[in-house]
Amino acid sequence: MPITFKMASAIVETAFTPLSCRCSHDLSSARIRIYDAATGEPRLLVAGIQMSGFGTAKAVSKLIGELRHELTVVSLYTSLHQPSRLNSD
Repeated sequence: MPITFKMASAIVETAFTPLSCRCSHDLSSARIRIYDAATGEPRLLVAGIQMSGFGTAKAVSKLIGELRHELTVVSLYTSLHQPSRLNSD
C-alpha cells in the first residue's frame, strides 16, 4: 500500500531517538539529516535518496535499517579516529 512522503518522513524522523532527524525532498530525490538535537552536531547526512525509498511501508523500513547501519559505521569510525588525549602532567 503506497504512503505519502509526509507519512514516510514522520516514520523515519521518529526512528532515531534520542537523536533528531529531518527529511526533505525536491522533485526527484530526498535528503535525510540525523543530528544531536542538544548540540546540533551532525551524525549522518544522506542526500540523493530516490523517492521510491519512501513509497511503501516496506521500503521505509528497509531505508531505516540502512540508515541505522550507516549511522553505526560512522559512529564507530569517528570513535576510532578521534585524536587521543595526552596527559600533560
